[in-house]
Amino acid sequence: MSEEENGGGDLKKTIIGVLATVLTAAGGVVVTQFENLIGGGAEPVQTEQVVQQPVMPTIVIENNNTQTQTAPPPQIIRERVVEVPAKEEKKEEVVEEPAPPPSAKDRLLARRKNN
Repeated sequence: MSEEENGGGDLKKTIIGVLATVLTAAGGVVVTQFENLIGGGAEPVQTEQVVQQPVMPTIVIENNNTQTQTAPPPQIIRERVVEVPAKEEKKEEVVEEPAPPPSAKDRLLARRKNN
């Protein structure tokens, strides 16, 4: 139901928009015709101006430099023998782990033996 009511309002807004556009365009045409009748719409006469191009100087570049490629200096390769002492083998150290502390039961038994 609300769509039908809303549709009528949209149609009215569209018609008013179209009429406003047509009246604005017609007003522009009337104003233009009125200016032409009065003579206020005459455009100023344009005159052509000839611009003389500046003379460009001619530049001549002579390149007498020639590139020459020289061979790199010879490389001298010398071999030499370097003695490196052998690495000493590491001896594995045996680390004895301390015995775990006696349990409460073992301590009690040891105490009874001593008494």
